[in-house]
Amino acid sequence: MNIKSRYAALLILLGSLTILFGAALKAEDSMYTNLLFISGLLINFIGAIVLVINMYHKRRN
Repeated sequence: MNIKSRYAALLILLGSLTILFGAALKAEDSMYTNLLFISGLLINFIGAIVLVINMYHKRRN
């Protein structure tokens, strides 16, 4: 696993943890719940894009 794959995996993990933290705050009816959900989804999306680009470059070489 090269460095880009590790960064992509860390981004996806960070996004998932952000979504889980947003779910925990939803039980308390916090105003930051939607912000955490949206930012977590965005982080996961960026991580998935990095992972797909990295897999494409690995296959090409």
